[in-house]
Amino acid sequence: MLDITIRPFVEKNALMFKTGTPIKTVVNLLFEHGLTGAPVIDENHRVKGFISEKDCIGKLLLAAYYCDQVPTVEEMMTHEVITVTPDDKLVDVAQMMVESPPKLYPVIEDERCVGVISRSDIMQALFTHVDHCFK
Repeated sequence: MLDITIRPFVEKNALMFKTGTPIKTVVNLLFEHGLTGAPVIDENHRVKGFISEKDCIGKLLLAAYYCDQVPTVEEMMTHEVITVTPDDKLVDVAQMMVESPPKLYPVIEDERCVGVISRSDIMQALFTHVDHCFK
């Protein structure tokens, strides 16, 4: 199991937001997909940030209080993003997820976001490989 990569477990059709997306669209799609966050990408699928529920709540609170202009995704996103590659080892990504708060990491290959990997994906992959231990 130590040499298994995350490549087979990457969610390739993951929700991603393009720069310039209005926050109303972001919030509606996060609700619709039952997600807590998603990568923000440019027109070349390069990761520019990550938008989470936490990011949205703070800005929406201010927007509601002051009733001012609703921000775009770039104004709300986190700019420093933890990313992984499809060739990263399953055990390494699992350890990163134990030690670091993000529940979802963008997966980068050739500088482009090719999908995401979530804690649920990692947990399922690990369980699949250790299920024989529970018999």
